[in-house]
Amino acid sequence: MAGCFAYAPVSDGRPLPARGAAVRVHLTQPESFRLSTVTADRIVEVQGEVVEWNLDRLSVSAWWLRSVVGTEHRAIGETLVIPRGDLARLEHKRFSIHRSVGLTGVLLIVTILVNSAFEGGGGEPPPPPPPPPL
Repeated sequence: MAGCFAYAPVSDGRPLPARGAAVRVHLTQPESFRLSTVTADRIVEVQGEVVEWNLDRLSVSAWWLRSVVGTEHRAIGETLVIPRGDLARLEHKRFSIHRSVGLTGVLLIVTILVNSAFEGGGGEPPPPPPPPPL
């Protein structure tokens, strides 16, 4: 469930996300990226999976790109190479206990409300059956 996950900053001293890890990359300045049929301009955020890290760049298999004005561009796994100096912030997708508890609570309340709506709690009880004939 998407509601059970959140992006968290990769902090100094922590290991970098491994190959295949879901990440969100915030860029220091708007960049242009060539996708399969178009060029996405003024991009400030990339979401995708880590393909490769090395000393001077990060390669990401992109899912979504967001421009400086909020326009989202869907990508189909194109590998984008981002120089390390262009990384303003890196976040990795992780399990969120807070979101999971909140989502579970909402689902529980909805279940109770739906269940009580269909429990027949309305109107008068049916009359008792007639006495048996003598």
